[in-house]
Amino acid sequence: MGQPKNLITPSMVTLLRADFEANLYGHQKRWAEASWRRSRMIVEARQIGATWYFARERFLAALETGKDQIFIVRSHTDRKILLGIIRSWVARLFGFGLHDSFGEVTVARGKDDAGAQLPPVSITFREGIKWHPVGYHGDVIVQDFFWMDDFATVFKWAEALAWQSRFTMTFYSAINDRDQNHEARPIWTGAACNLEFLGKALPFDTPRNWLRDGYSDVDGFWRQIVTIEDAEAGGFDLVDKEALREAYSPEEFDALFMCKFSDEVSEGQRHV
Repeated sequence: MGQPKNLITPSMVTLLRADFEANLYGHQKRWAEASWRRSRMIVEARQIGATWYFARERFLAALETGKDQIFIVRSHTDRKILLGIIRSWVARLFGFGLHDSFGEVTVARGKDDAGAQLPPVSITFREGIKWHPVGYHGDVIVQDFFWMDDFATVFKWAEALAWQSRFTMTFYSAINDRDQNHEARPIWTGAACNLEFLGKALPFDTPRNWLRDGYSDVDGFWRQIVTIEDAEAGGFDLVDKEALREAYSPEEFDALFMCKFSDEVSEGQRHV
């Protein structure tokens, strides 16, 4: 028999892990430190490497844990971008391209140190609610959730796909400056959780500045805000903040790069 298609052996995973950790900025290292958490919800500035980071983090998670990874994205283009990040990474380090079939990559993992065959793992990319999640389970990653149509349904699906306690959920997004009353807002603020508890006011009173480093809220979500300034403080040097200020209106800049909703009135206000 020939070599299995898409073979990534444990020794190759070690090289991927080393390369991954050697190329992280400060804010991405914080994401890595929180990767073990059951539920993460991150509001981040545009163009600070979130998609680059989470494509690699979750590919490694699949290889290291054997858990399938399910990306829910907005469009076919987003799917191609995520898959392209993973493919180019593997090609750069190992010189071959990963094969996919209808938005799903199945990776053979070779044998462990004891010589036992490791089961294959799948990384699946699906667009919004344009599919049916029956039969799937694994870690779930929802990209650009503040820009996603029918997010309430997507959120329910994500919970169902990751229902077993061994699986994780990750949501990350910049704020949509054109629709700041999005379905994701009550979940981000905790209002949806309070509604679930029949109006009981749970203590969602985390100051915005606490969310800079990430904070575990009473509903079990680890929430974080990463502005362009936070990324710069961690060594991120790939954008010109002042050029961005000139290119966008103050309202657009605040939404897209400072992670502020239009109705935020002060720095001390919680993430509402």
